Amino acid sequence: MTERQAELLKFIISFQGERGFTPSFEEMRLGIGVASKCAVAERLARLEADGFIARARGKARAIFVLKDVDGRPTGARKPANLKQQERRA
Repeated sequence: MTERQAELLKFIISFQGERGFTPSFEEMRLGIGVASKCAVAERLARLEADGFIARARGKARAIFVLKDVDGRPTGARKPANLKQQERRA
C-alpha cells in the first residue's frame, strides 16, 4: 500500500467512526487534499483490488473497510449483495 492509499484509507476509517457513514468522493477529495475526484477514484480502485475495501457499484457512500492500514481484518464482512455483483461481473 502506498502512503497516499494509506492516507485515504485512514481518512475513510476516521470519517466512518465519527459520523457513522462513508464520506462522499468530494469529502474524500477535500479530506486528503487532492485536486480531483479522479485521484480519489484511482486510490479507491487500488484499495479495492488489494482487498482493503469493498464497494457496491452504483450506490452512494457504499464502501466497506475489510482491512486496516496494517492489513489486519476489521471484522467487517462483505455484504451478500456485493458477492452477487462480483459473480455477474
